[in-house]
Amino acid sequence: MLLDMRKNWPGGGAFVGEIPGNYVCEGGRYLGEDGVWRRFTEEAVPNSLIGLLSGFAEYLEVRFPGERHFGVANYSLMQSEGDYGGHDVHTHHYHDPMWVMTVLCYLDPEAGGHSGTTILKAGPELDEAWVAAQTMQWRDLTEEVMTVGYEAGRVLAFYESPISFHSVKASKGRFGRRVLRFHVAVANAGAHCLRLYGVSLEEYQAARARPTEDARVRGWLRRDIEAMRSATPMSEDERMAWAQTVRLTIVMPAKARVPGELAA
Repeated sequence: MLLDMRKNWPGGGAFVGEIPGNYVCEGGRYLGEDGVWRRFTEEAVPNSLIGLLSGFAEYLEVRFPGERHFGVANYSLMQSEGDYGGHDVHTHHYHDPMWVMTVLCYLDPEAGGHSGTTILKAGPELDEAWVAAQTMQWRDLTEEVMTVGYEAGRVLAFYESPISFHSVKASKGRFGRRVLRFHVAVANAGAHCLRLYGVSLEEYQAARARPTEDARVRGWLRRDIEAMRSATPMSEDERMAWAQTVRLTIVMPAKARVPGELAA
């Protein structure tokens, strides 16, 4: 499958700039056509994402009790310039707190001078909720935990939280760093946002758009962090049982039919 994806990787004209030196192609543009990308999406994506999601089931059950419907909010193919300057420390929670998981799959047979993904945490002695509230000013408030190296076929999945800090280090190599990226979100996002924060998603995004000392915002983030930390680990049998009840939606072009619970 990896070889097929490399052979059928879209040409440069299909990609648009996302941040300097990094380009994305929305995977959905190919899903209405027969071919490698549609087969991959139909045959591998749903069960793979549900399996990965089950690894975070205890967190999801605490935050979204009884919710079993999730969807792919973003499905992208990515590639980078050889001198890609990297991506500074960030989270996704500040712009969409209803995202629950990010999945990255590295495709190139060699790293080619590119880094994988660096995981970070709040600096020592710093209040995590306060750090989380300092939107896009995280570089000097965090410290590295580890870098997951770029290796062909490696899949990195992480739970989306206010403190899911990550970055990409600058590249020194050749054009490449091909990556499949999925962002998975909870369904019924508007209702969940109102339940958790007492505001609409748009109001939440406005409140998190810049660094803030707002006690209300810190309260939101503190509750999310504490809820995550309070989760009781599940056994493998419990995770499997949870996964069997999950419905995953991928928005597809009207002419593309995908088995199961995928919506057009």
